[in-house]
Amino acid sequence: MEIIEMIEDWTQEWMNQRGGGNNWDWNHTNPTFKNYYDSYGLDLQPTSGDYQIESQSTSSKSVFTSTYGPNDYPTEASFQHTHTQEDRFSWSLEDSLSYGEDVSIEVGVPDIFSANVGNHYEISLTTTQEQTRSNQTEWTQHQTFHLPEDETARVEMIVDEIEARAKKDVSVVATGSVAAGLNHTWNGHYFWFLPIGELADEFSTHPGVKVKDNHQVEFTTKLNMTGNAGVNSRIKIESEDKEGMTTVQTFNHIHHPEQLLTGAQTQKPTAD
Repeated sequence: MEIIEMIEDWTQEWMNQRGGGNNWDWNHTNPTFKNYYDSYGLDLQPTSGDYQIESQSTSSKSVFTSTYGPNDYPTEASFQHTHTQEDRFSWSLEDSLSYGEDVSIEVGVPDIFSANVGNHYEISLTTTQEQTRSNQTEWTQHQTFHLPEDETARVEMIVDEIEARAKKDVSVVATGSVAAGLNHTWNGHYFWFLPIGELADEFSTHPGVKVKDNHQVEFTTKLNMTGNAGVNSRIKIESEDKEGMTTVQTFNHIHHPEQLLTGAQTQKPTAD
């Protein structure tokens, strides 16, 4: 929605009901009202609510495999590998929220993408086209393990990914009043300073417009988000002895990279 155009329509309707008018202002750019700039003006601030998760699924993918042994002596084997994971997030607005300039807002990703806690991106509120951002994350696994004589070990590094859809309310909050200049005096005045909430309450029919009070109106739409990101990494060691018996061990399945084990697993995010 074009917020300023909508407010202008409300103001024009108010003036038409009082004999008409051809002057209005909200941001102190109309010199007709230059002596009254202290009496009116609108402050517009973008804001957003909390995400509501609509769907999510988890999958695991093998990113690297290495084989050790067999040897005719026992050894202490060491596995180390770094996998670069590209996480992708997309946002789209059901309706734009513009007011005469390129309006943007900082958004994060839902908490379920624990590997990306703290990652925030700027997106535009003036378009309904999908906006995509990506982030590269390095997952490093390092594990030393005992390999007995004549035994083989297959070590596999696995990254768990979450794919999710979510949405949240995104708003622009307008606070203040506008100036209106009538063609003829009404109740003894040409110039009137109209609280934004009173205008919206009388003239708005848009479902995304909510009057907070006489001087504050919230213009709201839905922001839809989809994302796919790595949230854990781990290694699986499958050992087989000379009799063909197998054992499986899993190491370092850590759900929150900010709680890493020193020397066991590290995660280094870099945003593009």
